[in-house]
Amino acid sequence: MIWWQIVLWCVFGLICGILFLHLVIIRIIRHIWKFPIPSWAIEFIEGPHRNRVQPPGQVIEWMGIKLGMRVLELGPGAGVFTFPASELASEVHAIDIEPKVVDIIRKKNGRKGSEKHFPVVSDAHNIPYPDKSFDMIFHVACLPEISNPVGVLKEVRRVLKDNGILLMESCSLIQIILLPALL
Repeated sequence: MIWWQIVLWCVFGLICGILFLHLVIIRIIRHIWKFPIPSWAIEFIEGPHRNRVQPPGQVIEWMGIKLGMRVLELGPGAGVFTFPASELASEVHAIDIEPKVVDIIRKKNGRKGSEKHFPVVSDAHNIPYPDKSFDMIFHVACLPEISNPVGVLKEVRRVLKDNGILLMESCSLIQIILLPALL
């Protein structure tokens, strides 16, 4: 083998190792020990690479948010979907268990000058709103972060209006397999 082929195989092996670590090992650990994503990781996760894969405007369009809807987002991260949702909805409430994450949205909300965002520090197991408060509830990749997803889904059902819409997105194969059993 020529030296550049060896280097190429080493780089390929390194990339495969990193992907394996992320896609298998870290996901297994996160599946066993549930914990929210640290606030320092939010900006990394919600960077330009994600916007190419999940363009916020397009995702919100697919959701079918209509004018006048009252919407709740669980686990909003840096607000990538929160702010585009507010362009259509009358109100967008965003709850997260991490106070620093809610502070990120509050700061962005101040810069954008909108009165339609309501970020709240809360546990998704005890959503601080009355029964049947929302027309739509959505989350993007939030369910893997939650220790008791069944409890959260029951709480979501409580605050969702009778004809309300629940939208859940996640790229986790584990969730795709387990979610039908949970409902």
